[in-house]
Amino acid sequence: MSRPALSHLQAVLYLLVSALCWSSTGVLIKIIDLSSLSITGARSLITVGVIAFLYRPPWLKLSRERVLTGLMLALSLFLYVASTKLTTAANALFLMYTAPIYVVLAGKRVAGEQASRVDILCMIIVLVGTALVFADNLALKHFWGNILGVLSGIFYGYYALFVRKQKHDSPMTLTLLGHLFVCPLAAAMLTEPLPNVFGIAALIFLGVIGTAVPYALQARALERATALEGTLIPTLEIALLPIWAYLFIGETIGGSAIAGAILIVLATIVFVAQKLLVNS
Repeated sequence: MSRPALSHLQAVLYLLVSALCWSSTGVLIKIIDLSSLSITGARSLITVGVIAFLYRPPWLKLSRERVLTGLMLALSLFLYVASTKLTTAANALFLMYTAPIYVVLAGKRVAGEQASRVDILCMIIVLVGTALVFADNLALKHFWGNILGVLSGIFYGYYALFVRKQKHDSPMTLTLLGHLFVCPLAAAMLTEPLPNVFGIAALIFLGVIGTAVPYALQARALERATALEGTLIPTLEIALLPIWAYLFIGETIGGSAIAGAILIVLATIVFVAQKLLVNS
């Protein structure tokens, strides 16, 4: 049974909720005492179970393009987690969220989506805001961690573009396929000591709230929203990070972080507003 088509406003709301869910992942990955392979595989294993149970997306015949889309998501997932382990969480998240750059550069060629001048301006402001939020924690050291972060952003951007290109082929199934490719990595847990109860709880939360829910919502949203919307709106999670750090860890919010969060929020509001006006 086909699902009703989303309105553009609904797609935007789905992406906003995704940003809220994703804002929990950086801290969770840091506190789970497992390797990058184990975390990546376990969170995807949980995600496959949740999406398959709740959405029951239709299975598609494998094709070169569909397999490539799944592999792009799988590589982005693994490289982000590996980057978080090898560099600062700030570096990893900042570099992954350079994805809109690649969406703008390749959007017309891959998915037939041309970014407007307003889109590009909003993207630049969001990236500046992101750099300000992480200004005290960004570092040029940890070379390989930063390289993996850059690659994660590239694959994430191209994943969104290829999902948009195949928007009539059930993006939910393409997302499920990407996580299926990652599931075998969970076998690495068999060679490691299990984390404590707190770590297991964090892993389950990461798999359900930090991964399954936002990726499912993003996949559904990309049936209607552009690839740039699908990668730029979720950067709101970065504006939430200083708030969570203050509320749950007691970290002081610096002036640059406040300024960066304000820039991200304002640029996203302008970006979303002009998109809604165009699609109204």
